[in-house]
Parts: sequence; structure tokens; C-alpha cells
Amino acid sequence: MDDKLVRLITCLAKQEDVSTSTLSESLCVSERTVRAYIKRAKELLEGTAEITTIKGQGYHLEVLNPELLDCWLNKEDQLPQTSNERVAYILDDLLNRSDWVTVDELSEILYVSRKTISADLKQVEEFLARFDLHIMRKSHYGIQIEGTEFNKRLCLASLVTNEAYLGSCHATVENNELIADVTKLVVECVEHHDVSLNDFAIRNLVIHVVVAINRIKQQRYIAGQEDSLKRIQCSYEYSVAQKLVNCLSSEFDVEFPQTEVAYIAIHLASKKMFKDISESPNLVITDDVFAVTRQMIDLVWSSFRFDFRNDLELHMSLARHIVPLSVRLHYNLQIENPLLTDIQYRMPLAYLMAMESSTILAKEYEATLSEHEVAYLALAFALALERKRTELPKKNVLCVCATGLGTSKILGIRIKEEFGPYVGSISTCNLSQISTIDFSHIDYVFSTVEIDSPLPVPVCYSGFLLDDINKDQVVKDLLRRDERAEFAKHFSEHLFFPHLAYRSKAEVLNFLVSQLCNIERSNISVSEDEFRALVFDRETLAMTAFGNLVALPHPSRPVSERTCVAVGLLDNPIDWDGHDVAVVFLISVSCSEDEKTRLFNKNMASLLMDKEAICSLVKHQSFSDFVDQITLSGDGLRKRGE
Repeated sequence: MDDKLVRLITCLAKQEDVSTSTLSESLCVSERTVRAYIKRAKELLEGTAEITTIKGQGYHLEVLNPELLDCWLNKEDQLPQTSNERVAYILDDLLNRSDWVTVDELSEILYVSRKTISADLKQVEEFLARFDLHIMRKSHYGIQIEGTEFNKRLCLASLVTNEAYLGSCHATVENNELIADVTKLVVECVEHHDVSLNDFAIRNLVIHVVVAINRIKQQRYIAGQEDSLKRIQCSYEYSVAQKLVNCLSSEFDVEFPQTEVAYIAIHLASKKMFKDISESPNLVITDDVFAVTRQMIDLVWSSFRFDFRNDLELHMSLARHIVPLSVRLHYNLQIENPLLTDIQYRMPLAYLMAMESSTILAKEYEATLSEHEVAYLALAFALALERKRTELPKKNVLCVCATGLGTSKILGIRIKEEFGPYVGSISTCNLSQISTIDFSHIDYVFSTVEIDSPLPVPVCYSGFLLDDINKDQVVKDLLRRDERAEFAKHFSEHLFFPHLAYRSKAEVLNFLVSQLCNIERSNISVSEDEFRALVFDRETLAMTAFGNLVALPHPSRPVSERTCVAVGLLDNPIDWDGHDVAVVFLISVSCSEDEKTRLFNKNMASLLMDKEAICSLVKHQSFSDFVDQITLSGDGLRKRGE
């Protein structure tokens, strides 16, 4: 809370009646600002104290709850110090105002310059735009937020939970006792009615309910739209919301109109999760939803050459997720994924698949999915990839031991036990026979003794029981034999463009498209103009910025005989739909190649989230260094991948 607001309340508490001029002098603010403070204080002290105006005498404070007032006065809250704190304060203030406020008044309240407030307001407007809200300006009046009550609540709830502003907003949700009481009622209700919500979803729902209670007490209600109401009133969640509202009304003495019941039902429907059909008796998956999942999986097949078309579990997992997702997209509800960063870095290929398949959802529901939503989809693809591991080509292994055939066979048995899904044939030899071995049919060597001569395949030195090795690293080496060299073949120095000085996404894309289509004109089946249209069309559907300073633009459908990549390196990062981007991989994926395309996408996904490799690329901007990075050392590509 603003310390001047605390001082104002303190002054009113100590004196019988206080005039506007006295308060103005005491706080060193204008009388107009005093009146703004008084209005704010009335809102904050609701249920604790009442401020009345006595004609000719000033303001009078009537205390209703002395203990609670003492708590207010003993708070040691300071003025917002950082830009984020001020932005949160301004957002919270404007969203809870019913009147106008000037920039000068905000400047006086926050004790910063008008210029600083103007800069903060730009960030405020960016945050509001996410919820289809904007600042309305009126001469001689000031500023005010314009938008629906529904969107204002979404914005308030997001503000409360946003990490950047955590702890910076005060008026919206600061009653811990209310939060605890609402949480208890919500948990009891959803458990009783078999609505499956995780802890994160429950916390989010509680925030929305608390915001609703506070707004209803201020006589600010959700406006009902006939279509939206009918849509949600037919759902199971509406009946559950009605039961919850009955409990809330009784507990907090708040009347919830029909539109407010629908509001809570929408949040319930948007947050439910389904683990299994048998655990979800109220789940309804329509033919339309299944059609969408088929399109998503078909797109992953055409783009990545991973065939999940017969994976029923993936179909069901996506369908169960799309049911609440469609509600969120319809009502523009935001959701956070606490595992976002981990999913991006640990499951890069699955995340890429989710990004690409999200374009189907963008078309179907006419809404762009956030990174958080994409990350949830990625989990389904990650599990599908895990199931797919058993279908990987087997690798042939040679066991080298010094103590005889018996030891070699024991080593072979242990290899089969540990790496069975990845291993085909296992042959054995002793050290003296190593020079006679034909390695054209060998992919990997396990040896219990040091081999002096270099071998054309990876070697793992171990005991015959394999107790002293990094098994995860061995698996990755087994899977990636010769992959890195093959991966590097998709890059050409002719399509490597360092030190670009472009300042916008459009400029970079136009340059790379022109270069790629010119150099690869015999490989690409469409004209440059059509190729450009396909690339920009894909940009409108879903994000291509991958984090880690990387963007991965590509046509919305495959148009190349073979996969090729144009690499653009910027001297200075540019804004790419909210992400800083310094490395751009413009990819044209093959229409026909299956295994090669699959392996390319696996390696590309790993490269994208390899911080060391990307930093090296940005720093050196050298094609030879880049090729060395992905072929010779391979460290980054061995760190992660599906």
C-alpha cells in the first residue's frame, strides 16, 4: 500500500475531523489527489472503517473493526520502487477504479515524475492488450480502463499470479483468510462432484473466485451473453458451479446472479483434467474433437515423419486435453504451466511437434496458443515418443574382453539386459582379434580393456557387469551413431548468412526466403512468391520463436524434394513475437524423405535448445565452427533429445 495512503488513514484516525486542505498540506499533494486518496481509502477499508464527509468540517473516520484497522496502520508497506512494482500498482489501481485518474495524480501518488509514469503506462497497455483491454484517455478527466468486466477479471487474476508482478499488487487479493476459506469450499466441492483438478488449477480457480467475490461486492457484475450462457449452462460444470455458489453465498453473504454462476462454471470447465476414460464419467468427446486430433497427428507425420496415426493412446490424450483447452480458447482464458522451461529444454522434439500441431487448433478455434498451452500438448507427444522407442532401428554391438570368451558372453548378457530395446546383434572378440574385425556392420563397442588403435565407432570402457558406466549416455551414443554427420549435410555455406543487420522479423524472412529459393530453386517445387506466402501464413498460426534466441520459420506445408536450411545470424537480437531472436533457421522440409526427415527433426530439436551451441553460433558466426559443433564434438546434441 502507498505510504501516503497509510499516513492519510492514520491522520483521520488520530483526529476527529480533518479538512481537505489540512490533508493536502500534511501529505504534500494537491487537494484533488487527496480526494482520490479518500476514495481509494474507502474501498480498501470496507468492513474495517467508514469515511464520511461532514460539511464545513472535513472528513470523519468511523472505526468498525479496531483490530483490523490497527493491522492496516501497522503495515510497513513502501511505495513501489521498481518499474514492475509501479506497473502492477497502476494496473491494480485502474482495474479497481470506477472514476478517472490523471497522469499527474498517479505521479503524485507514486512519487515519481510524469515521464516515468508515461513510460510505465506503455507496459500497462501491453499487459492490458493481452485481455482485449485498453486505456481510454479523455481531456481534463484523465485515463480509465475500457473493456468488459469478464476481461478485467481475467486481467486481475493474471496480475495476482504473474511472477513478474508477484507481491506488487495489493487491493485485489490480499485477504489471506478469505483465500483460505474459499480454498476449503472449492476443494470440498470439486472432490464431492468428481471434478479432477490439480493443485495448480485449484489455486488458479480460487483466485478467480476471490476476484469474483470482491468485484460483486463492488456491484461489478459479469454481463450475460445469450450464446455463451446457453453453451455453459448445458454443461456438467454449471451444476457443480451452482453447488459451489450456494456454499459461497451462505458463507460470505454474497449474491451470485446467473451470469456469475456461468463465470465460475467456465473456469471449472477450463481447468479440469482427465487421466483416464474410466475415471471421467462426465467427459464428452465429440466427433469434432477427434477430427482435430487426427489432423494434429497427420500434420506431425507430414512435417516430422514420426507416425503416430495408429497410436490410440496419443489420440485419447490429445482429445481429453482439447476438451478443457477449447473452453480456454473460446473465452480467452490464460493458463500457466509451471514446467514450461523444463519441457522446452528436456523435451525439445516433443515441444516442436506440439508447436507445429497447435496450428490446427489455431485454425479450428481461431485463437493462438500460448507457450504454456503448447507445453501441455508437448507432454502428450513426449509420452508417444517414449512408446515409439521400441520401434527404433537396432544397433550392432561388439564386446572386447581380455579374459576370454566366457567373460565376453557375460558382458553380452549384461548389455542385452540393460540396452535390449536398442541392441541387435552382439558379437565378441578378445583384444588380439580386434584388427581382424569388419566394422562396417558394427555400431558400438564395449570393452573391458584399453584399445590402443583408433576405431571407426564409439567405444565404451567398462567392467563386465557395466556397473561403472553412464547408461543414459550409452543409450544416446547408440541412437546417434552417424546421425550428426548426416544432420550436418542439410546445411550449406551458401545458405549461411552471418552478421545480418535487419531490425524486423519481416525483413529477415524476406531476405532468407529470397536466398533459399534462389539457391535451392531446383529443389523447391513452388515459386518464390508462393514459398514466401506459405512461410508468412505459418507465422500467423502459431509461434516459431523457440526461446534461447532462436526462431524456426518454415512453410505451412512441405514443398522441397530434400530438406534444406537457410541460417541467418543477426548482429543484434530482434523482437520475434515477444521473443528476442538472434539466430534464424528457415527450414524447408522434404516432402518425401521419411527416415532422414525424422532424424533431421530429432537433431534439429536438440540443437535449438543447446545453449552452448547457440551461444557459440551467435558469438563466432562461423560456418566451419558451426559444422564442427554439430559433427565433431556433438556435445550439445548428446545432452538431450528424444
